[in-house]
Amino acid sequence: SWAASMMMEPEFAEEFLNGLAELIPSEVFSGRLRSAAYVRYISEPRQISSAAWEVDIIATRTIFDETARTQRQVIPFNKTFLIRAVAIPTSPLGENANSYEKTIYKMRSSGLEITAITNYDDTP
Repeated sequence: SWAASMMMEPEFAEEFLNGLAELIPSEVFSGRLRSAAYVRYISEPRQISSAAWEVDIIATRTIFDETARTQRQVIPFNKTFLIRAVAIPTSPLGENANSYEKTIYKMRSSGLEITAITNYDDTP
């Protein structure tokens, strides 16, 4: 989650991580539960301005109970991502960068930044 937040506009990333923390059951941190996301569909980007696009993602988040070895919950994750073009940073440290810095530069190397995630609306 932290690495993915590096692809987000900073204020949105903070809001996203706080909201995500509220959704994650405490049993995940003890290893009792695991979670996996299954993406079924990613739309073609729809350009909404000269440097911004929308992309729909249809997915399911499944929570597994590791103790009982069973599926505990299936949660639809159908969202629309608003993405904009941003400058691609260059690492002043190059190969001397630590793993934290390398992760940030890797996540930002696409030149895209997520600015919002909304519920997917499939009405025409």
